[in-house]
Amino acid sequence: MIRLNKLVLSLGLAAALSTTFAFAAVRKPLTIGLKNFREIIFSLEDATGISSKTPEVQAIYKKVFSRLPVNGDVEELGSPTVLALVELSGSFCNQLVAREAGKASNQRKFFLFVDFAKGPDQFKSSLWPLTVKEMTNAFWQRDPMGAEMDVFTSVLESVLKENPTDATKTPQALQSACVQAASSLAFLTNGI
Repeated sequence: MIRLNKLVLSLGLAAALSTTFAFAAVRKPLTIGLKNFREIIFSLEDATGISSKTPEVQAIYKKVFSRLPVNGDVEELGSPTVLALVELSGSFCNQLVAREAGKASNQRKFFLFVDFAKGPDQFKSSLWPLTVKEMTNAFWQRDPMGAEMDVFTSVLESVLKENPTDATKTPQALQSACVQAASSLAFLTNGI
């Protein structure tokens, strides 16, 4: 024990160790908060790879900025905040889907197995869960849980009702999934 104390003192770690052990027993209360306006725009950029400097994003951001959380307090959450986030994430998601649709599948970051020449009926297979997992991992850093996957499935079902073989509906399904993930409470919240 004496050798260990001499070693700790000689390395100048005594203060660090005593501080570490003093606080190890005290547990910080679990808190939840919201991303503030800066964190939201940064997180959307990071998740999609779309710059917030693009004219479309800039225009939407200027329009919705005042409705986004300033401090990230839970009390700032309300319908205006959610609607602002839906609109802002929509601008990022529209550009993301357009960018990925213009690339060969082996050059994409997202939607690797999606055939943009086919309609959304291609998602009836295991492709939809893979696509949803791509989106939730990008925005939430986790896979969706059962009830969350059900919400994404209902989004797909509404797109499939229109015209399941129409290739122009495929980007619509992907944009819907992207916006659903990017405007969810799982994305908006920090902490826990």
